[in-house]
Amino acid sequence: MAVSWTLYNNFGGVVGTPTGTLSLSFDNSGYPYYSGQKVRDAYAEVDNTGPVTINLSAQNAGYTLDQTLSDPKELPSSHPGVLNWSTSGAATVLTFTASSTVNDEWAWGFGGLTPAIGLKMKVRVRRI
Repeated sequence: MAVSWTLYNNFGGVVGTPTGTLSLSFDNSGYPYYSGQKVRDAYAEVDNTGPVTINLSAQNAGYTLDQTLSDPKELPSSHPGVLNWSTSGAATVLTFTASSTVNDEWAWGFGGLTPAIGLKMKVRVRRI
């Protein structure tokens, strides 16, 4: 299975185009970073149904992401995609499924607008 990512900042600029499992760090406010640059949108193109994986690690010791406070939502409305959230110590692993239908796209948003550490980004997974 091949996964190609395009990562965007708040201004729509491309931050990076990694492949495979995506590894991001997050700051004390829950904002994800790739190679020192803040990521707002992560767009994956996958040639299979997945899983598509994001590994998140804290930039500073003692911080973890909280799933409830990250408030994951299917966008723009409910879809059959699956998000699995797992945490082990300070590391968080997100796995997503992709559609079995070519050109289908499923998205998830993470609001994290409460004061505690909630992830703040959007992830889209498109079957190619």
